[in-house]
Amino acid sequence: MLRAFLRFWIFPCLLIVPASLLGQLAPRPRVEMAWDLDRVVVTEKGAFKIYSRDKPDGVSIPCPRSTIDHRFAAGEFWVAQEDVANRRVLISRSRTGNDWEHDATWTYPDDGREMGRLFIYPLIEGRFILIERKRMGFSVDGTPFLAVVAKTDEKKDLKIAHGLDLGLKEPLILRASTPTEEGTFNPRYLWAVPLHFAPCFLSLPDSVFLFFGRVGAFVELTPRGKYRRTVWLHPGLDEKRAADFNSYDWATLCAQPTSEGNILIAARRPDAVLNGRKRFPRTYSKDALMGPNAAATRELDKKALADDPVVEWWTLNTETGQFSPAAPPNKVPRTLESVERAQQFVFRFDPFGNLVFPYWNVTEKEPGH
Repeated sequence: MLRAFLRFWIFPCLLIVPASLLGQLAPRPRVEMAWDLDRVVVTEKGAFKIYSRDKPDGVSIPCPRSTIDHRFAAGEFWVAQEDVANRRVLISRSRTGNDWEHDATWTYPDDGREMGRLFIYPLIEGRFILIERKRMGFSVDGTPFLAVVAKTDEKKDLKIAHGLDLGLKEPLILRASTPTEEGTFNPRYLWAVPLHFAPCFLSLPDSVFLFFGRVGAFVELTPRGKYRRTVWLHPGLDEKRAADFNSYDWATLCAQPTSEGNILIAARRPDAVLNGRKRFPRTYSKDALMGPNAAATRELDKKALADDPVVEWWTLNTETGQFSPAAPPNKVPRTLESVERAQQFVFRFDPFGNLVFPYWNVTEKEPGH
């Protein structure tokens, strides 16, 4: 019964419902950005946009045709292009964003199933993080993984090296009951479901972080894709508490890498996160979000936000893994005066190190893939 619930309600809902509806106090998707010396490269829909000090309004570079994923990492532009006829995904790199060099190929087996679709993140030594967003992950020696690390061989074909370890105490994906079925998400880790449809990579010079904004967890991986550590912003919200999915509110609003190689975080206060559901009980079921109870849910969200609207700012030192309070940036609200403000609390940096906020208005089309 639980597996059927996860498969037929949780996943379809998450794939079609905007992130802000996963909880009315949730922000919209973070815009992906990375630093290239003193330039800022933003991943937009179908393009890269480069902001530099001499061109602060940005220069847009369109992605090649058939691109299904793209990002800037390790000083280079990367694209993944779909080759449906040959059931392949072709990964290419470019230093300028114009002249592309084929770097790796992932081929789906001809197993009679629909071809999947990948998110990719480049590592070092021909390694890539692959995250499946149509199928329910990969099989590694019979064990299901939503994400894997794959390495190129002498022909530039990608072969799975190992499943991606997120440091969790239990598997993220549960084995299927029969060989013909796909696995399902472990219900203890519903907060990690966005990894399946909107992974949040924070690209740093010597590592990469996967950011889980629902719970304020930052999973650090080495340049080879090995698990290094997980740091949780709020001491009272850890893996055990996070499993009780309906007992806490959304923890963080946005996080972005700084030019110094750290991470700047905007978050709600711990008491608001950990106790907001006690003072204003809410669940985000289908009816609560889109059905007859939607209006009542919105009113409870407003009350919970008014009870504690403060935005806290933190810096994560990526070398030590320690959080320290950060001064609130100029011209950025210190409180969330409305649910809409919480939903559009998305920022990025400009090439001078200043925050661009809000990055986009609540009425605009969402950026990203």
